[in-house]
Formats: sequence, structure tokens, C-alpha cells
Amino acid sequence: MNFDNNGTLLKLGLRVNAVDIPSASYTIISTYLDHHFDRFKIRRMFQEYAVTDRTTSIETVKNAFQNMLLPDNQYKILLRGKNDGEWITYEAYFKADGEFIKIRHALPPDYDHILY
Repeated sequence: MNFDNNGTLLKLGLRVNAVDIPSASYTIISTYLDHHFDRFKIRRMFQEYAVTDRTTSIETVKNAFQNMLLPDNQYKILLRGKNDGEWITYEAYFKADGEFIKIRHALPPDYDHILY
């Protein structure tokens, strides 16, 4: 769950498996990863529900716990990708239909606390 400084819910993410993602979306996501990495290993996948102008935070929580497949959903994938012989941890974001949004390097869990 992500909140802003005022305590308002921004988004809610639940861990999912590959079978929980529609097959067409998962095919597009895995095709993107195949093209951008020599090899990759998916560590975790999350289905994220964001609070939008059309939904309230209560509706977002209800949708998340009912595991609704909505067009506003995003998938966050934590993965280890190998290019040029080096394994690097990434966070990749995709839309509900599998369209790529962004990818970034992820910090290791033991290093993340040092930044705060």
C-alpha cells in the first residue's frame, strides 16, 4: 500500500502468480522481457490498483480484495535480468493489457534502508 503525506491511499498492490494474469497480457509481457534480456528470472509479480478520479479509496480496496481485472490495473514485476554476462535486479511496470510502462534498477533489500 502506498500513501501520500496526508495519509490518503494512492495505490494498493497484491502479489500474484503468472496464472492470475490474463494469458494475452502475460504473453506480451514475456515477449518484451525476452527481447530485452539474454535471460531473466521473475522473482515476484504484483497487481496494482491505483486510486483514480473515477474511484475512491474504498472502491479501490474492494476491487483489490475481489481480484478484479480492470483496465486501470498495472503489473509490477521484480526480476533478475542478464545482459552481457551480468545479472541485475529490475522493477518493470506494465499496463493491464501488457503494454510496457517503465523499467528501472532495483536496489537490494539490505541496501534500501541506508538511503533513509
